[in-house]
Amino acid sequence: MDDFQYRQPLLTGLEIIAASSVSVDPDAAFDYGTAPLGFAVADADLPGRRLRAAGGTSVELRGKFFGPLGDGHAVLGVFAPRAAFAAAANLQDLAVLGIAGQNPWFFTAPCSIDQAHEVVRCSTPPGLGTDLVWYLLVANQISAAVAPNSTSYESPTVSVITGPGARNGSTSGGEDVYIDGIFGPSIDDLPAGLVPRIDARYGRMPTLPLIATNCSVLDAAGTRLLCKSSAGSGKDHSWRVSVSLCARDPDGRRDDALPGSCSGAVSSVLNAMTAYAPPVIAQIYGEGANSPTEGGVEIRVQGANLGPSDATVDFVGFELLDSS
Repeated sequence: MDDFQYRQPLLTGLEIIAASSVSVDPDAAFDYGTAPLGFAVADADLPGRRLRAAGGTSVELRGKFFGPLGDGHAVLGVFAPRAAFAAAANLQDLAVLGIAGQNPWFFTAPCSIDQAHEVVRCSTPPGLGTDLVWYLLVANQISAAVAPNSTSYESPTVSVITGPGARNGSTSGGEDVYIDGIFGPSIDDLPAGLVPRIDARYGRMPTLPLIATNCSVLDAAGTRLLCKSSAGSGKDHSWRVSVSLCARDPDGRRDDALPGSCSGAVSSVLNAMTAYAPPVIAQIYGEGANSPTEGGVEIRVQGANLGPSDATVDFVGFELLDSS
């Protein structure tokens, strides 16, 4: 007598719904070594919608043959940056590495049957990144292929720039700059194998030529960054922040050699109108300090906040004063 087997589940759609209210069984377990069969993932297109960086986004998966309500079988959504899929020989290997925690790039979303046989709802974990490719595990069966389309977490948001380096800051740089906004999940929620990397750029549009240094996440919630200002000059500066999660090497350092070692997102530009302190002239000296009227003689200007050595000096002006 042939072994009996139910129809394989078929996923036909995936949509972000709202803040999650999914109730899942924490004791539901998978046998990660024995899932040879699978179902085809047909669509995971979420146009114009983003997963919340803090987690808790409810995702509805629609299809067929998901099983009845309340039979206790486990359902799990798994997703990772597309680049991470290049490291495994097949999807089965990815499932074992991702679910077992051996590959920090694989996020898992616990799910439950919401409508018998046809609708599953999943609650996403905290995370960061774009172009995240999905597959599913249903009752120990891994999907036969990844979803053809990808999803993304929400991009970082910069809301306020403050600190001594942001208002009348020294042109020598090295002063504290606080950047408030939303920059990804809480530090406590990050997978053990990932570390955040911050890249904050500022200056005049469109190039934003200045790069803040020594940026770090200041609070556990991931809503405030602390950076040091760069040497620079000028005013009316805009800011843009990139936040990435990067794989650790065994010593805890970032390893750019790993496949897909960093994945992140870039914020929109905030016209923060930050500024360095204006130039201050302390003295004028040199042969041209008392120059002949025909000009062409060198004048040296000494003072404070005149900018770094590579700064562009727009002009040095002077005017006649009434000596009376």
